[in-house]
Amino acid sequence: MAFISLHNVHKVYPPKQVAIRGISVKIQPGEFVFIAGASGAGKSTLFKLLFGAETASSGQVHVAGKNLKNINRAILY
Repeated sequence: MAFISLHNVHKVYPPKQVAIRGISVKIQPGEFVFIAGASGAGKSTLFKLLFGAETASSGQVHVAGKNLKNINRAILY
């Protein structure tokens, strides 16, 4: 099982600002991943999704086997 898993994740900010479109990735424990992209490409949004500061508009984000949509936001902070 991947430690971090995103499946078809989309993030749209109101009114219709697309930040992330259809990302799917699996990162195994011990893997090193480098995230690069132009300004406005969605790098910060991706990290916010991974630590629970933002929720995906659609798709699934799993960290350590937990679906972040099902975790109480209060316990993340």
